[in-house]
Amino acid sequence: MENIDAALANAKKLIDEKLYEGAKPIGIHLEGPFIAKKYKGAQIESCIVPCDVETFKHYEKVSGNHIKEVTLAYEENGKELVHYLKKQGITASLGHTDATCDQALEAFDEGATCTTHTYNAMKPLHHREAGVVGAALLRSDVYSELICDLIHVSPNAIKLLLKCKGKEHIVLITDSMESKNLPDGKYALGGQDVFVKNGEARLADGTLAGSTLKLNVGLRNFKKVTGLPLTDVVDLATKNPAKNLGVFENKGSIKEGKDADFTVIDENFNVYMVVSEGKVVYNTL
Repeated sequence: MENIDAALANAKKLIDEKLYEGAKPIGIHLEGPFIAKKYKGAQIESCIVPCDVETFKHYEKVSGNHIKEVTLAYEENGKELVHYLKKQGITASLGHTDATCDQALEAFDEGATCTTHTYNAMKPLHHREAGVVGAALLRSDVYSELICDLIHVSPNAIKLLLKCKGKEHIVLITDSMESKNLPDGKYALGGQDVFVKNGEARLADGTLAGSTLKLNVGLRNFKKVTGLPLTDVVDLATKNPAKNLGVFENKGSIKEGKDADFTVIDENFNVYMVVSEGKVVYNTL
């Protein structure tokens, strides 16, 4: 808890005191500790706890109410927390979870609206138990985050997700850790050593530990795999995440009255300029 508190306090200070240059942080994604030990991924098992509203309220206070999304294992006493998150306007996302398909569908009915890094760290699709993956594929109204580095998810699984959900409910993410845009070597994540080799981030036992993916590369990969037009692929990193996080009124598209956030790219998703709230923060033109 003390480590999570420290991270939340740092994020609060960054946002409140505007200590950032470049993109504005919209908020915090609390990915743990309310997860399943079976699908802990690169998280420390001893720190995992069942879902608990009072514990979350503590984190909410420490963060200065900047938490925008919570990843949780619904089967770990999650119903009350999902109800609370919905009431607070915070995105409840199923991830690092061993929920059955029926439990996941119940979670969506109760107010969860997303799946975290879909396919990864969740009960997979099986013909006798469709799992969280099956529930995500069945519910076209639920957003599904996707790590499109072609390491976490295969091209055919990416195509299947698009076929089942359509382009309106896929959210491209990076899940990147501190080694992003840095050389191969030894790094850290959540108090554990992470070894990056050929761009893949793994624990000593081989468990994937986030990624080193850059978002424009993820967009490029998705377009190459699916053949979706560039203008549609862009929505997966702009409109869709803004709608998923409840900030589409101000962000996610270019329209009069919205925050002036946009990026200038070419047909291969190379970035030439970034404008954040009307301020040019990156420019190579």
